[in-house]
Amino acid sequence: MKIVIAEKLNEEIKGVYLIGSYARKEQTNESDIDILMITEDTNRIIKTENYEVIVVSEKNLDKNLKNSLSYQVAIKEGKTILNHALLEEYKNKKVRFNHKPLIIEINKINRINEESLKLLKENNMNVPEGIIYSIVLRINELLLIRSINNNSGYSKKELIKIVG
Repeated sequence: MKIVIAEKLNEEIKGVYLIGSYARKEQTNESDIDILMITEDTNRIIKTENYEVIVVSEKNLDKNLKNSLSYQVAIKEGKTILNHALLEEYKNKKVRFNHKPLIIEINKINRINEESLKLLKENNMNVPEGIIYSIVLRINELLLIRSINNNSGYSKKELIKIVG
């Protein structure tokens, strides 16, 4: 509630939802608390203490839901704090996720990573953390896309099982 008052959002909030690891009950001591806040007009990200609040206008959410992996996942896994009806309305819209542009981007980045790995191997060099992180992110994106397309749950445990 402090965030709402401090950010002067109380007049335009339409819904508030717990998302991320806390919504999936996979939080750790290092996890922040992720919140999706649907508003009348405001769009921004608020990071304070151990909260990350994605503030998105209903218009922006409607416009970008079809193409946004983050919005798709947030709606799918969201747990209601305020206005259950609005979340259910979005869940029932059955907006078909357009994953093709994201798959193209993932493939492009994977090709770059493959070339980098090849050069590193040829020069007998260690793989930098940035490349490892990039590969893990792409795997995570693919798991999220699969969970949306198959209407199945996502679990960080599955990612850990793959990457070790």
